[in-house]
Amino acid sequence: MKRYNILVPTDFSSESKHAFELAKQLGHDRDVTINLVHFLKSPMPASFNVTGEVGLTRDTSATPAVIGAVQETDKKLSSWANEAPSLEIKKTVEDDFFDSGIKSFVDKNDIDLILMGTTGETDWMDIFRGNHAEQAISMVGCPVITLKSDTTLEQLQNIALAVDLDSDAYEGKVISKMMKMVDLFQAKLRLVYVDIGNRDLEELTERLKDFANRNKINYHSISAIRGISTEDGIKDFCSQMKAGLVAILTNSSGGFFRWFEDSTAANLSKDAEIPVMSINEENA
Repeated sequence: MKRYNILVPTDFSSESKHAFELAKQLGHDRDVTINLVHFLKSPMPASFNVTGEVGLTRDTSATPAVIGAVQETDKKLSSWANEAPSLEIKKTVEDDFFDSGIKSFVDKNDIDLILMGTTGETDWMDIFRGNHAEQAISMVGCPVITLKSDTTLEQLQNIALAVDLDSDAYEGKVISKMMKMVDLFQAKLRLVYVDIGNRDLEELTERLKDFANRNKINYHSISAIRGISTEDGIKDFCSQMKAGLVAILTNSSGGFFRWFEDSTAANLSKDAEIPVMSINEENA
């Protein structure tokens, strides 16, 4: 059985703790390694590792401050890791900014999944705009799950995959990575297409089935439904099916799925609390 590498970036906020708690659940029930990482860019031309040892180049006056910051961060990481001593948790302080550091870390460590907390004050649109979650989604090819609150592994076992039948973004590696997450969570996968016009739902359902068969997707259910907007349709579908995770396959270098760019998207409401999984086809 494959061992999965999970990355949990943390700034030690309550939101990032939600992501770590979910990672621990996966660690207890699945064969995973948890990478608990804090990105801390040094203000001096030096490099350091997690023990606080600094390789000086010239700014020796800054050394005590840098060492102290790294050691304090390592203590916080150790405190979190010590909550689950039976799990394989690798803690790291990365000498880099988040946006450049996360891509490098994912590539170097063969990361399969990123779990990230995001503030409950934002709506789903804000997940894709200008914050660390958006940076991760736009820069890496592995799945990124963003969550606002405590999430159970059981919730991830009922996934709604929102499909755009007018896009060709779903072929190849991105589908493979999606199905690996279905296997990891031992989940039921529900495919849904939201029609905001007046197209024939039976025909759309057949197109969904063809899409699933063509990509060898093992699905639990397929639904073509009508909605006032794509976002409202997805929310209604998730509510009706009791889906605990909505999956979106992105298809642009900026990390945005087409539905979230055009004027028909509007806003996904702030009360849409279930986690969102994004996979950027550009980087897959």
